[in-house]
Amino acid sequence: MKKKYFVLSVFVFIAAISSSFTFLNTTSNDNQKINWLSMEEAVELQKTEPKLILVDVYMPNCPYCTKMDKTTLGHPKVREYITENFYAVKLNAFDNKKITIGDREFKVDKKDRYRTHELASFLLRGNMQFPSTVFIDENFKPLNSVPGYMDAPEFDQILQYYGQGFYKKVPWGIYMRNSKPRFSK
Repeated sequence: MKKKYFVLSVFVFIAAISSSFTFLNTTSNDNQKINWLSMEEAVELQKTEPKLILVDVYMPNCPYCTKMDKTTLGHPKVREYITENFYAVKLNAFDNKKITIGDREFKVDKKDRYRTHELASFLLRGNMQFPSTVFIDENFKPLNSVPGYMDAPEFDQILQYYGQGFYKKVPWGIYMRNSKPRFSK
């Protein structure tokens, strides 16, 4: 009987120690998260320091949105590159919040049976796939919408294309043929 309690005590001790290490690791990674802004904040910041805006359009309870948040947007090199080169915005495609940009107000489209946010529909040009990443230039002109889940190396290539300004001079297909990911998974 004593042996059974001893084994149980050792198991509980190991579980407690490993969970405290997990807690420490997640706490240290919190300092390295992307600084997500509202669309209004990103547009306002663009006025004083022009940068492209990266919009992560997602749907609540979307498994691929969650996976992309954890694996792709959680990758240290991806996070660092986004933080340095873009204003990052998360946009819930079904949020009820009004968003005002300049003299235009975007809200939930009550005529839409899915009650989609008008800004999400505008940015995705009606192609409501989740997750989607939209790149917007300094004049609030959407450059491109990239639908679907992507792994970190593939997403990093897209970030480089827009972040380094290649989109201004090189067609996407030529860029992809001639570029290589900066890292592997």
